[in-house]
Amino acid sequence: MIFIIFLLCYLIGSFPSAYFLSTVIARKNILTLGDKNGGARNVYHSVGKKIGLLTFLFDFSKGFLIFFIGTKYHLIDTLLFLALFFAWLGHCYPIWLRGKGGKGVALIIGFLLPQHFFIAVLSAIFFFFMKRIVKNFDIAYTLTVMFFLALLVMGRVTKQHFLLTTMMFFLPLVKFIYQRIIQRNHSI
Repeated sequence: MIFIIFLLCYLIGSFPSAYFLSTVIARKNILTLGDKNGGARNVYHSVGKKIGLLTFLFDFSKGFLIFFIGTKYHLIDTLLFLALFFAWLGHCYPIWLRGKGGKGVALIIGFLLPQHFFIAVLSAIFFFFMKRIVKNFDIAYTLTVMFFLALLVMGRVTKQHFLLTTMMFFLPLVKFIYQRIIQRNHSI
Protein backbone atom coordinates (compact mmCIF):
# COMPACT_ATOMS: atom_id res chain seq x y z
CA MET A 1 0.00 0.00 0.00
CA ILE A 2 2.76 2.45 0.91
CA PHE A 3 4.45 1.86 -2.46
CA ILE A 4 1.21 2.84 -4.22
CA ILE A 5 0.95 6.00 -2.12
CA PHE A 6 4.55 6.96 -2.98
CA LEU A 7 3.94 6.27 -6.67
CA LEU A 8 0.77 8.38 -6.57
CA CYS A 9 2.71 11.18 -4.87
CA TYR A 10 5.40 11.06 -7.57
CA LEU A 11 2.72 11.23 -10.29
CA ILE A 12 0.95 14.15 -8.60
CA GLY A 13 4.25 15.98 -8.23
CA SER A 14 5.20 15.23 -11.82
CA PHE A 15 2.22 17.06 -13.31
CA PRO A 16 4.06 19.79 -15.26
CA SER A 17 1.91 22.78 -14.31
CA ALA A 18 4.49 25.36 -15.46
CA TYR A 19 4.81 23.74 -18.87
CA PHE A 20 1.07 23.07 -19.16
CA LEU A 21 -0.07 26.58 -18.19
CA SER A 22 2.56 28.45 -20.19
CA THR A 23 1.84 26.30 -23.25
CA VAL A 24 -1.96 26.37 -23.04
CA ILE A 25 -2.49 29.98 -21.91
CA ALA A 26 0.49 31.86 -23.37
CA ARG A 27 1.42 29.46 -26.19
CA LYS A 28 5.05 29.54 -25.00
CA ASN A 29 7.37 26.67 -24.14
CA ILE A 30 8.77 27.50 -20.69
CA LEU A 31 11.61 25.03 -21.19
CA THR A 32 13.07 27.34 -23.86
CA LEU A 33 12.61 30.62 -21.97
CA GLY A 34 14.51 32.32 -19.15
CA ASP A 35 16.57 29.86 -17.14
CA LYS A 36 14.80 27.00 -18.98
CA ASN A 37 13.44 25.76 -15.65
CA GLY A 38 9.98 24.18 -15.54
CA GLY A 39 8.93 26.04 -12.41
CA ALA A 40 6.65 28.86 -11.25
CA ARG A 41 9.47 31.35 -10.80
CA ASN A 42 10.61 31.00 -14.42
CA VAL A 43 7.01 31.31 -15.65
CA TYR A 44 6.57 34.44 -13.51
CA HIS A 45 9.67 36.10 -14.99
CA SER A 46 9.53 34.74 -18.56
CA VAL A 47 5.82 34.41 -19.40
CA GLY A 48 4.01 36.79 -17.08
CA LYS A 49 3.05 37.51 -13.50
CA LYS A 50 -0.53 36.21 -13.73
CA ILE A 51 0.44 32.88 -15.27
CA GLY A 52 3.39 32.67 -12.85
CA LEU A 53 1.11 33.13 -9.84
CA LEU A 54 -1.36 30.61 -11.28
CA THR A 55 1.52 28.15 -11.70
CA PHE A 56 2.57 28.78 -8.11
CA LEU A 57 -0.99 28.02 -6.95
CA PHE A 58 -1.07 24.77 -8.97
CA ASP A 59 2.28 23.66 -7.53
CA PHE A 60 1.24 24.79 -4.04
CA SER A 61 -1.95 22.72 -4.42
CA LYS A 62 0.11 19.63 -5.27
CA GLY A 63 1.93 19.96 -1.92
CA PHE A 64 -1.32 20.52 -0.08
CA LEU A 65 -2.80 17.44 -1.76
CA ILE A 66 0.19 15.33 -0.71
CA PHE A 67 -0.32 16.46 2.90
CA PHE A 68 -4.02 15.60 2.64
CA ILE A 69 -3.29 12.13 1.22
CA GLY A 70 -0.71 11.48 3.94
CA THR A 71 -3.04 12.48 6.75
CA LYS A 72 -5.97 10.57 5.22
CA TYR A 73 -3.90 7.39 5.34
CA HIS A 74 -2.49 8.27 8.79
CA LEU A 75 1.14 8.28 7.68
CA ILE A 76 3.58 8.93 10.52
CA ASP A 77 5.98 11.88 10.18
CA THR A 78 8.73 9.94 8.41
CA LEU A 79 6.40 8.37 5.84
CA LEU A 80 4.54 11.65 5.38
CA PHE A 81 7.80 13.43 4.54
CA LEU A 82 8.80 10.54 2.27
CA ALA A 83 5.52 11.06 0.42
CA LEU A 84 6.48 14.72 0.02
CA PHE A 85 9.95 13.67 -1.12
CA PHE A 86 8.47 11.50 -3.89
CA ALA A 87 6.20 14.36 -4.95
CA TRP A 88 9.22 16.68 -4.95
CA LEU A 89 11.14 14.18 -7.12
CA GLY A 90 8.18 14.10 -9.50
CA HIS A 91 8.06 17.88 -9.62
CA CYS A 92 11.80 18.29 -10.23
CA TYR A 93 12.24 15.32 -12.54
CA PRO A 94 8.90 14.65 -14.26
CA ILE A 95 8.86 11.72 -16.65
CA TRP A 96 6.59 13.70 -18.99
CA LEU A 97 9.30 16.34 -19.63
CA ARG A 98 12.37 14.09 -19.53
CA GLY A 99 13.31 15.29 -16.06
CA LYS A 100 13.06 19.04 -16.72
CA GLY A 101 10.96 20.31 -13.83
CA GLY A 102 11.08 23.08 -11.27
CA LYS A 103 12.80 23.31 -7.91
CA GLY A 104 9.72 22.39 -5.85
CA VAL A 105 9.54 25.45 -3.59
CA ALA A 106 5.78 26.01 -4.04
CA LEU A 107 5.12 22.28 -3.57
CA ILE A 108 7.01 22.24 -0.25
CA ILE A 109 5.23 25.40 0.94
CA GLY A 110 1.86 23.84 0.08
CA PHE A 111 2.79 20.79 2.13
CA LEU A 112 4.02 22.72 5.18
CA LEU A 113 1.30 25.39 5.31
CA PRO A 114 -1.45 23.20 6.81
CA GLN A 115 0.98 21.92 9.46
CA HIS A 116 2.41 25.29 10.48
CA PHE A 117 -0.03 27.92 9.26
CA PHE A 118 0.98 30.78 11.54
CA ILE A 119 4.71 30.18 11.05
CA ALA A 120 4.21 29.91 7.27
CA VAL A 121 2.31 33.22 7.12
CA LEU A 122 5.00 34.97 9.16
CA SER A 123 7.66 33.42 6.93
CA ALA A 124 5.87 34.60 3.77
CA ILE A 125 5.81 38.15 5.12
CA PHE A 126 9.48 37.80 6.07
CA PHE A 127 10.32 36.50 2.57
CA PHE A 128 8.69 39.41 0.76
CA PHE A 129 10.37 41.85 3.15
CA MET A 130 13.78 40.20 2.58
CA LYS A 131 13.23 40.04 -1.19
CA ARG A 132 12.75 43.81 -1.25
CA ILE A 133 15.89 44.35 0.81
CA VAL A 134 18.35 41.92 -0.81
CA LYS A 135 16.69 41.87 -4.28
CA ASN A 136 17.76 38.26 -4.79
CA PHE A 137 15.31 35.37 -4.65
CA ASP A 138 17.84 32.72 -3.59
CA ILE A 139 19.25 34.76 -0.70
CA ALA A 140 15.74 35.77 0.44
CA TYR A 141 14.64 32.12 0.26
CA THR A 142 17.65 30.93 2.28
CA LEU A 143 17.08 33.59 4.96
CA THR A 144 13.39 32.71 5.06
CA VAL A 145 14.19 29.03 5.55
CA MET A 146 16.37 29.93 8.53
CA PHE A 147 13.62 32.19 9.89
CA PHE A 148 11.00 29.45 9.46
CA LEU A 149 13.20 26.87 11.16
CA ALA A 150 13.97 29.23 14.05
CA LEU A 151 10.24 29.77 14.59
CA LEU A 152 9.69 26.02 14.34
CA VAL A 153 12.25 25.39 17.09
CA MET A 154 10.59 28.00 19.30
CA GLY A 155 7.29 26.16 18.68
CA ARG A 156 8.78 23.06 20.33
CA VAL A 157 8.33 20.47 17.60
CA THR A 158 9.95 17.05 17.84
CA LYS A 159 13.56 16.66 16.70
CA GLN A 160 12.47 14.26 13.98
CA HIS A 161 9.88 16.69 12.60
CA PHE A 162 12.42 19.53 12.69
CA LEU A 163 15.05 17.47 10.83
CA LEU A 164 12.60 16.29 8.19
CA THR A 165 11.32 19.84 7.64
CA THR A 166 14.89 21.11 7.38
CA MET A 167 15.78 18.50 4.77
CA MET A 168 12.71 19.31 2.66
CA PHE A 169 13.45 23.03 2.72
CA PHE A 170 17.02 22.53 1.56
CA LEU A 171 16.17 20.23 -1.37
CA PRO A 172 15.41 23.17 -3.71
CA LEU A 173 18.75 24.73 -2.75
CA VAL A 174 20.54 21.47 -3.51
CA LYS A 175 18.84 21.28 -6.92
CA PHE A 176 19.76 24.92 -7.62
CA ILE A 177 23.44 24.30 -6.74
CA TYR A 178 23.46 21.10 -8.82
CA GLN A 179 22.03 22.97 -11.83
CA ARG A 180 24.69 25.69 -11.48
CA ILE A 181 27.48 23.09 -11.38
CA ILE A 182 26.08 21.38 -14.49
CA GLN A 183 25.78 24.74 -16.30
CA ARG A 184 29.35 25.65 -15.33
CA ASN A 185 30.68 22.30 -16.59
CA HIS A 186 28.86 22.68 -19.92
CA SER A 187 30.29 26.16 -20.46
CA ILE A 188 33.90 24.98 -20.01
